[in-house]
Amino acid sequence: PPAATRRRPPAAACTAGPQLVQIGAFGETDQVSAAMATVEGLERVRVEPAFAGTRAVARVRLGPVADGDAAARLLERVVALGYTDAFLVPAAGDGRTAALPVSC
Repeated sequence: PPAATRRRPPAAACTAGPQLVQIGAFGETDQVSAAMATVEGLERVRVEPAFAGTRAVARVRLGPVADGDAAARLLERVVALGYTDAFLVPAAGDGRTAALPVSC
């Protein structure tokens, strides 16, 4: 898979409640398309605009997944597909908006 913009969540990410699996944050449309095609069918795919510093990127995420165990299994599948920097992100609200930190 194409290299995503490297950005890791805090080490002690919360796994309570609905989770998203972030595959990566990509700066090029072809990278976004490739990531989406690779994970198609695993879970609902969403693309969210974001910034990495001053650079516009698109976050490619899967979910939300209702429970932490299912989210962890999905993360393992994504990593096995080559997205080794993928990580879990708590889903905010209804899961259609960008994820926000939550208290555990």
